[in-house]
Amino acid sequence: PMQSTPFRPEFLRKSSAERNADSWRQSLRSLDVGFRASTDTGLALPTDIRRGATLAAVLLRFGSAFRHHPERLDAADKAALYARSRPVERLDAFVSHSWSSPGYQKYLSLLFAEVSRISLAAAAAGGFAVYLLQHRRQELLPGNFVVEAAFSPLFLLPQVTSPYEFLAANLLALLSFAAAPALLTRRCYFVDCLCIHQTDHDLKLRGIRHLGGFLSRSSKLVVLWDESYFRRLWCIYEIAVFKAVHPEAPVQLHPLRLSVATALLA
Repeated sequence: PMQSTPFRPEFLRKSSAERNADSWRQSLRSLDVGFRASTDTGLALPTDIRRGATLAAVLLRFGSAFRHHPERLDAADKAALYARSRPVERLDAFVSHSWSSPGYQKYLSLLFAEVSRISLAAAAAGGFAVYLLQHRRQELLPGNFVVEAAFSPLFLLPQVTSPYEFLAANLLALLSFAAAPALLTRRCYFVDCLCIHQTDHDLKLRGIRHLGGFLSRSSKLVVLWDESYFRRLWCIYEIAVFKAVHPEAPVQLHPLRLSVATALLA
């Protein structure tokens, strides 16, 4: 009797190595479009596709732009992403990332990189303000106690011990991380899903073909790095073109796992 073979989709019949090879071949075909386009168009960037997104738009709704690959979204959501960008002349940064990386890690990485100074300043100001308030009126808040032997045995100095400076500093730091991104509207970054049209096929193809133009108009390269980054040929292409065009320009490397560790420690 004939033995029946269980049905399995074609991609499941292939080994892991074969699937990886297929992925590389697909990336090479896509990358060839970019290389040929760079040869054909140079680093020119037509004004009708020259767009950037403010940091407020990039970080909007806790980094929703990074959560799902644009190909998995419906037409309305794709159009909403593109609507976050606007026409620009120059770009403050080109964000290079792999879609294999978790979106929340990219959000945390950009958030800490761009808002940490604001958060630190808010925390220091809040803690110092509470200290000055309590120094003038020690009885104002309950739970404080005075240490008379501070700096003993050199000299005695009454010192108020209180948890309120610590609590105020942490509260203002958290509030600044939540509120400050909406204020970051001066600098414009390139993020692929926001600045390249996702529903119009011709505009999308033109955006991909002029990727070198976006890189040439960027002042720095921001790399959201994890283990998958250098397995993506597009990512390697972006670094290579940027350093070829801007040999002295900065490349900022943000390890994504470090952002998660920072959030847990905070």
